[in-house]
Amino acid sequence: MYQRLIATWRHPAEVVIGSRFADLPSIIPQADPEMDIAEYMMVNDMRTYLANDILVKLDRAGMAVSLETRTPYLDHRVIEFAMSLPLSMKIRDGVGKRILRRVLRRYVPDELVDRPKMGFGVPIDDWLRGPLRPWAEDLLSESRLRADGYLDPVPIRALWREHLSRRKDRHHCLWNVLMFQSWRPMAPVTMTLRLSGAGKPAGRSPSRQHPRFTLDRSLSMSPMHVLQQLIPASAKRFVGIRREQRSLASVPRVTCNADNLRPAGSIDLAGLWGSAEASGYWQASRQILDRFAIPDGTGGVNPGDRRAVHYLIGELKPEAVLEIGTHIGASTVHIATALRAARADGSHLVTVDCADVNDPESRPWIKYGAALSPRDMIVQAGCERSVEFVHDTSLNYARGCRRRFDFIFLDGGHGAETVYAEIPMALALLRSRTGSSCSTTTFRD
Repeated sequence: MYQRLIATWRHPAEVVIGSRFADLPSIIPQADPEMDIAEYMMVNDMRTYLANDILVKLDRAGMAVSLETRTPYLDHRVIEFAMSLPLSMKIRDGVGKRILRRVLRRYVPDELVDRPKMGFGVPIDDWLRGPLRPWAEDLLSESRLRADGYLDPVPIRALWREHLSRRKDRHHCLWNVLMFQSWRPMAPVTMTLRLSGAGKPAGRSPSRQHPRFTLDRSLSMSPMHVLQQLIPASAKRFVGIRREQRSLASVPRVTCNADNLRPAGSIDLAGLWGSAEASGYWQASRQILDRFAIPDGTGGVNPGDRRAVHYLIGELKPEAVLEIGTHIGASTVHIATALRAARADGSHLVTVDCADVNDPESRPWIKYGAALSPRDMIVQAGCERSVEFVHDTSLNYARGCRRRFDFIFLDGGHGAETVYAEIPMALALLRSRTGSSCSTTTFRD
């Protein structure tokens, strides 16, 4: 009963091709015949949901902001006391947490104690019908599911149609499938070495037995991953430093003309982050940007840098902006919305990438978890008239470029040779300070 209550797919054989289970496999110990079903569910919640879900999210959220979190209710003395209490002191007439509620009534009004539970859920059901729909459609397409050969597309597509029509909310079932489909292409070849026993080679002393290894494909660890685990971290750092030194040594010395750069220290950064004007621009743009659910950890500009470049654009109000490295369009749409907020019209953004970031065939944004292409985000943000996408290398574009820019955001190749070539290129493309009222700046992510 407990497994059926917590399961999203109750009959694995319906969705997993070649499943050996007609029903849910038993993953939870059988209940003690003398234990009340409610007590049994509480115990299993502690064993599974608490350990594998709630505490994992708490730890990740805390570590993301360098915060050491604590869970006082999990003090062993509190747990032992709670486990010793009869069920009637925990739940009565459908109301739980009876002891906690009684304690709270001593300190806070009843309306706060009896208010409905408020979780931290996000509207995935609406996102799947809205900004995440193109991403989900790609992962749940019948052709892709059949080609992969793991999941039966018939029941999955039926639930997807039902969810889109709003007849039922099926996001829990669909999200499990989407996570598997997103993870599967990145999963390593499941191959590792397993110690299977010890043999006695002929003519050798019994004390010189050698272990025999066999190939075990049941564990997910690639051969390269095994080798990486055997190399000390210090050796990896040394090899990386030597490789970078060799790369730098091969780059010729270049002359940079920095006459058009804004003087260092001329921007009051502390004042900028506290600027009511820049903050107002940001709040106005966030209403649009939040709809796109732009993923993080894709190798592109992180959320903090996106906000920083938005504030800088809002403060400097440049007329012409060049971005090198469109990627999934995270910084592109932030720059575009900042320009629109700070300069109602008359501004222009050129964004250059060596890959065709808007290719409708390969759809490169999908593999990074983005729901929309960079161009689609720009269109939905209402900035299509002021943004130009260029499919070219940065250096090739610069060689034929006759424009000059007030603000250049460099986030292209990160190799030493590319960086050393792009910096003088960017300086040469900056508009002369004497020919523009807008100060000029160049950045490297």
